[in-house]
Amino acid sequence: MKRNSIIAILMATTISATLLSGCGSIKDFISSFEDVDAVSGATSDVDSSEDASNQASDSASEESDDSAGASGVIDQGQIIYDNRDVWETEVDSSFDGVCYAVTDFDNDGWLEIVSSMYNEKEFTSENHIYEVDKDNNLVEMDIDALNEVQGGPDLYLANAYYPVDYETFITWFSFKENEEADEASKAWYVITIEDNKATIVEEYSYEKYGKYISLFPDKLFWFTDITMDNINRSFNHEYIEDKRDTTGMYTSFLNGYQVAKCCVPQSLMGEYSGFKCEEGKELSIKDICDILDENCYSDYAAIESYKYIDCGNDGEYELCIRILAGMGYYNFVIKEYSDGLRIKYYAEEGEKIWAEIDELGHTKDGGRVGYYGYMDRYGYLDENADYVFLYRCVLCISASEFLADEHQIEVDEDTWDGVEFEFYYFDEDSWLENCYVRMIYWDAEAGAVDEDNLYDPNGEFMKTMTGAGYDIHKGEDIDNMIEERKQELGLTY
Repeated sequence: MKRNSIIAILMATTISATLLSGCGSIKDFISSFEDVDAVSGATSDVDSSEDASNQASDSASEESDDSAGASGVIDQGQIIYDNRDVWETEVDSSFDGVCYAVTDFDNDGWLEIVSSMYNEKEFTSENHIYEVDKDNNLVEMDIDALNEVQGGPDLYLANAYYPVDYETFITWFSFKENEEADEASKAWYVITIEDNKATIVEEYSYEKYGKYISLFPDKLFWFTDITMDNINRSFNHEYIEDKRDTTGMYTSFLNGYQVAKCCVPQSLMGEYSGFKCEEGKELSIKDICDILDENCYSDYAAIESYKYIDCGNDGEYELCIRILAGMGYYNFVIKEYSDGLRIKYYAEEGEKIWAEIDELGHTKDGGRVGYYGYMDRYGYLDENADYVFLYRCVLCISASEFLADEHQIEVDEDTWDGVEFEFYYFDEDSWLENCYVRMIYWDAEAGAVDEDNLYDPNGEFMKTMTGAGYDIHKGEDIDNMIEERKQELGLTY
């Protein structure tokens, strides 16, 4: 990834909570993509666990010193499993769940097991780290110094660290500024691990440490079911099968052993889209990343996060993948059919564009429109993961400038100061025609406000807008139109 790309990401003021995971050395992580050939049809990743364990053991033997080499990765995995009563965590009622991951933070050949309780709404996690020692015991790492800063590192939700050397890495801490904050802020720190104790060296400095942030960060591969197989898979950078993946095909796709047929509507791949692919072409995850690398000025595209969603609320789950490439994020929804996997939906996120997909496949995407407007497009993915347009809202934050630019209507700026327009469209192909307009004042606390003076039929605001040919409605009327649109489409979830 280019330096200017990564620094733009680092300087962002907020971070969304992610459900993804992964870990291990950057070199091994990159080479794992280069060594895998995608094959058609479902390939069970269970068959690869023994080979993966052997490879991990060989890798550890080569990289660790003599003292660590006495206990290979497989043996250490067994020690971790046999001592699961030490690190297995009962979820506290204030947290949403607990996940585990195996890694080697300090690259000394002795593995660590991470236990992380997380609260997605509060953007917090509580971590405990245990390392195998030369006596084949598990010793808890001292991370008190980390927990004193903003509640501790978000190893689960933020889930990224950048190795600097064998005992130093950079990670971020995710935290809420206050209880009312919708998103979490982040701060970067340089951490050292020595004698099984973690210490904060200093806050992150791009001038001093930026050269290390040149590739996608190492990731922790999380699991919830405590099995020997999952312990080995976690260390070997393999995504672990979720119970919602009933056939294993989604997991196989994540791990690079499965392909998916591109069935993304052309309307979702615009002229300047980072992802372009002809319909029916079969792609592996590596193929998708290669396309994004080529189109997005990226040195290294990779999975940033993934989640399972239930499009159509029918009890069958789809895979939603978020890929980081260049300066943007690229979202894909993959659905399993009887003849294999299909890529059904695609949306981009970047500096001036955004995209959201919730747990039921409701979508929201949009971006800047000119220099004084924003556009949000709402839709949903039905039970077949086919995209259905719901409505579009274009917000104009400067009424006087809009009227002057679009209609050559000059108004008194003081009179129109603070007036904004919301243009609603229920036809995907229409823009300026067939729209419904809401006039509002924006209040920092109350949000959009319908003031009576805006809707006085004899007032300047209504006369100006109706004279320009617009159909004006209050917010309540618009809400009713949206509900009627949902009923028309049969959207009941």
